[in-house]
Amino acid sequence: MNTLPTPNGRPNILPSVAPKLIKNGQFLRLWSIGWVTSSMMWLEMLIVPLLTLELTDSPFLVSLVFFLRFVPMLFGFGLGVLSERINRKHLLTSGLIVQAATALTWALLAVTGSIEFWHLAVGSFLIGIVMTSDFPVRRTMMGEIVARSQIGRAMSLEMTSSSFFRILGPFTGGVLLGTVGAYGGFLLAALLYLAGLIIAVSTNYLQPLSTERYTSPKTQMTQGINYIRRNEIIIGTLVVTLVVNAFGFSYMSQQPVVARQVLEVSDVLIGVLQSVEGVGMFLGAALVTIFARPHQYIRIYMGSSLLY
Repeated sequence: MNTLPTPNGRPNILPSVAPKLIKNGQFLRLWSIGWVTSSMMWLEMLIVPLLTLELTDSPFLVSLVFFLRFVPMLFGFGLGVLSERINRKHLLTSGLIVQAATALTWALLAVTGSIEFWHLAVGSFLIGIVMTSDFPVRRTMMGEIVARSQIGRAMSLEMTSSSFFRILGPFTGGVLLGTVGAYGGFLLAALLYLAGLIIAVSTNYLQPLSTERYTSPKTQMTQGINYIRRNEIIIGTLVVTLVVNAFGFSYMSQQPVVARQVLEVSDVLIGVLQSVEGVGMFLGAALVTIFARPHQYIRIYMGSSLLY
């Protein structure tokens, strides 16, 4: 791989690696599906809590919707085992069908005035299951179709785009909620999920054949846990992830409540408020993509988590 020198003497792999990724049609397909799922996730995470608050006037039920969306992550390990036994492309397309059907159902219920809290709760749980499968399915597929030397850069590009849509999603949701109504946001989500489904179907993906004998899911999970226990890097990463998710992101469930009931701002401004965090995420991810080297990723992860 050709590299260009940088002022600090380190090779600059961005000019050589990034074009190769962009020219990889299969990578672009999977990457663009991430644009859809990421932007619509954040759009829904604005509209659903605000609609829940409007229907119930209960901050607790708003928190419950967030809980139902993220609780499937507890079963992410099992989904990883499942993705080794079932073609990941089939799991990806099935997930997009579930997301599109859920968003379309919400849109129809909202436009007819029939939507209730339990519709939002069940739909959030279903979409949460699909979003939990993103790492063991779509992002694993991305890692399999690029060269090993490109994986770090590919994931950096993925996180950069996700951060950008962390800005666009809530802003779009706020504008639609404040002008058209909740059904406008849900309808947009359904259409984009369908577009993502078409892209997924067109992806030419052959899952690598495992050279190991298949074992029972219980055995695989036991082996995975034992491997994690022997790997200090993975243990440290899991501990940081658990702490940040448990005590850092919990504020997100009450952000719409505070904005609506305390600050008394419009839906559009609530969308802007949630988008501001995405600006910082986008800038941070962009800096990592441009300047960071693979051997620095652990320090960046630990340092940024501590700063957060």
